[in-house]
Amino acid sequence: MNKWYILLVVGVASFLTIMDFGLFGVALPQLSKDFDLDPNVTLWITIAVFLGQAGPILVLGWISDNLGRGRIFLYGALLTTLSLIFCAISANFIQIILGRLVGALGYACIMANDNSLLSSAFSKKEMGIAQGINNAALGVGIGSGALLGGWLVDTINSTDLTWLDWRAFFWIRLIPWVILIILSLKLFEKKHVTRKLTWKEQGFERKFAPKISTAFGNYEVPKLSQVDYLGAFTIFLGMTALLLSIQSFTFIDLTLLGLSAIAGIISGCFLLFILFVFIERKARYPVVNIALFKIKNFTAGLIGMSSVQIIHGGWVVLIPMLFVSLGWSATLYGILIFPFHIIRVIVSPISGYLTMRQGPNISSFLGLLAMITGLLLAIFYTSDTGIPFVLSTMILAGAGMSLFLPANNTAIMSDIPKKYLSSASGFLAAARGVGISIGSAIAVAVVTISESSLQSFDIAIIALASISSAGLLAIIWRSKLWFSK
Repeated sequence: MNKWYILLVVGVASFLTIMDFGLFGVALPQLSKDFDLDPNVTLWITIAVFLGQAGPILVLGWISDNLGRGRIFLYGALLTTLSLIFCAISANFIQIILGRLVGALGYACIMANDNSLLSSAFSKKEMGIAQGINNAALGVGIGSGALLGGWLVDTINSTDLTWLDWRAFFWIRLIPWVILIILSLKLFEKKHVTRKLTWKEQGFERKFAPKISTAFGNYEVPKLSQVDYLGAFTIFLGMTALLLSIQSFTFIDLTLLGLSAIAGIISGCFLLFILFVFIERKARYPVVNIALFKIKNFTAGLIGMSSVQIIHGGWVVLIPMLFVSLGWSATLYGILIFPFHIIRVIVSPISGYLTMRQGPNISSFLGLLAMITGLLLAIFYTSDTGIPFVLSTMILAGAGMSLFLPANNTAIMSDIPKKYLSSASGFLAAARGVGISIGSAIAVAVVTISESSLQSFDIAIIALASISSAGLLAIIWRSKLWFSK
């Protein structure tokens, strides 16, 4: 299949999935008003998606590697489209949350396969360009979502049409998703056949995973009776509990009892993950091949991805709250945050080209460093700060993220055997979700405990920057020499 067609389909999917977060970032206050609910309750519109993705994402990676990536990708587009219809015809907020959980499963199907489809279509040298273009689509998507959400909110509040209400947030995106379904039909594999492993994959099996069944160099798709159901259930429960414990900082009172409950859930998560590793080491067909973590680019890349998303998650929550504390308007925030996202259109393709020419490490390191610097400069925001300074910090942080993501994604996926591409893509998506959740939780917890004082914002910013510095160390670790290829 034409690799550029695959890039087109993946790019459209990236645009539409990320648009959701941009749109509801603006639309949540309107939903609180329409349903007469506290903002902490309507926040579940977003939380439900994170929770719904976290549990199945790694299992879906394994399923995709065994049953067909294009097939699961198409199912994801179908599920998301059905969820939009279900949410639009919902009679109450609970039904919307249920619909969002269905949509989250659809998003998980897509995100478990977007990077794997690109990696299987493009050569290692071309992956940087493909990742750059795809990340540009992400930037346009989240920026367009914010603009679309703002336009819908203003239109709903300024018109006398009784039929135009919150349902428009779902109906307006239906046709683009139907178009994606049509485009994805070409990716559908009618039959997933046993194929011969490449020499690289056979070497990986012999070195890291000798228990996995190989017969004369062929990869055998496991039968239903051989599927590692216990491992799948354990990682599903562990990932869901982990994201729930992190997100709970945003809606549980941070009293001694509340913090004890969160600590208990986190402890349970670690026990589940230890149990999961034990199960996978014994399984004939493990859901997650633990040996993947012996690949330096993969492990370091996941640490880097989590680090940059910790900043991103904290930034998205912290900066609007800081603007309110300084007495700045929400409209001004919308104008100033737009360059943070839209600059991906320019910088991401450049990052892809640089990655193709000199490897991923320079772009990854400088990108994460720029994002940390942009975050730290927010400490100097005051009510008298000029717009040019704020705009420059937004552009610096956005450019850093745009420089980092294509290079780091390429590093993560480049050394993965084709047999495990969707599993690796699932881990990448999981690292993204966990990072965003940790960042937003840190921001909310610090600001809440300090009662939204200006000093609390400085503490939160420094905490986010310090934790994210682990990504810089990971990039150095994966480099044989400083800034080597």
